Amino acid sequence: MTNALETYKAHPVRSHLGEPIIEREVFLKANKIIEERRVDLAEGEMIARLRKTLLKEGRLSSAIIDSTSAFPALPPITNTSAA
Repeated sequence: MTNALETYKAHPVRSHLGEPIIEREVFLKANKIIEERRVDLAEGEMIARLRKTLLKEGRLSSAIIDSTSAFPALPPITNTSAA
């Protein structure tokens, strides 16, 4: 599986694709943060965590999974440069 940085490096922006929507440095910085926070769980571990959450909550939803500390997730992205 390739990550976004590998894809970005392998396929540089070409003129026929138009202008990039963000600066390269911003992309690389954001990608580094995402990669550093990434946690890969084995399938069995993920199923065990889902099962435990289901038993505790009585159901599963994306909101429940996102709010459960058993599942790695990124915090919401906020625009700190907005005035």
